[in-house]
Amino acid sequence: MNPLLDFSDLPRFDAIKPEHVTPAIDKLLEQSRAVVASLEAPLPAGEHISWDDFVEPLENTTEQLG
Repeated sequence: MNPLLDFSDLPRFDAIKPEHVTPAIDKLLEQSRAVVASLEAPLPAGEHISWDDFVEPLENTTEQLG
């Protein structure tokens, strides 16, 4: 597993190598784009989204990008 994608504990700085950076950023950007796309999707007629249901997923996904 890419140590830059392991958010379970403190960063494992001793395991991080330069070749981990690009794949980790690509993966996190892919995940962030998917979350943004889902938030941009139109809601069914008459339905509303709360502020928390919009902001929380956005914050969670972008927080990992640092």
